[in-house]
Amino acid sequence: MNMKKIILPSLLLAASTSVFAENQVKTSGIYVGTGYGLFIYNADENWDDSKKNGELVEDTDGDTFKIYGGYQFNRVIAIEMAYTDYGDASGYVYDKANVKHAVDQSPKSFSVAANAGYSFNNGLRPFALLGLSYMDLNSNYDFLDTNNPIAIKSGIGLEYSPAQLNGVQIRVALESDTYIAEAHDGLDKNDDLGVFSLSSLYAGVSYKF
Repeated sequence: MNMKKIILPSLLLAASTSVFAENQVKTSGIYVGTGYGLFIYNADENWDDSKKNGELVEDTDGDTFKIYGGYQFNRVIAIEMAYTDYGDASGYVYDKANVKHAVDQSPKSFSVAANAGYSFNNGLRPFALLGLSYMDLNSNYDFLDTNNPIAIKSGIGLEYSPAQLNGVQIRVALESDTYIAEAHDGLDKNDDLGVFSLSSLYAGVSYKF
């Protein structure tokens, strides 16, 4: 009788521990995912608000597509890489002869960033990103000194990992690639340098192995 009193609670405890372990949120491992969202393109006021220089970003078309993945070391730190296809942007600039040039771009980026946040037991993980990106502006008119600037990658987001789905991660994030570039001498600008920021507000789904 005494053995039954010992064995039965032990079996129940082992079973409950096993179920709890199976439903625990993964806090480390390799993850791969994809995202889709909005394209936001901002240039400094020297470009946007000056009739003399033109309106570099007059319109954006299409949505952002993203592939991302990385390795999460613990509840706090991960290293993340991402490929981002921002979509299309159109605008115009003027040269010194006051000739208007249409500018069409289809920017893309490849980034490596630190992902810092905290994975709570309920599956929520607020996070921030900071790193570097290699850009390909895919511009039809080369008004800058480079078509492949190096940008600062930054972002904030919230991720949710349902314990029942064991490895599936759902995120919403706002990320930006911000770079400084110099205009060609053929453009009549008040300032040779411009600050440009390409951003995406997206939802993504990933799986952690």
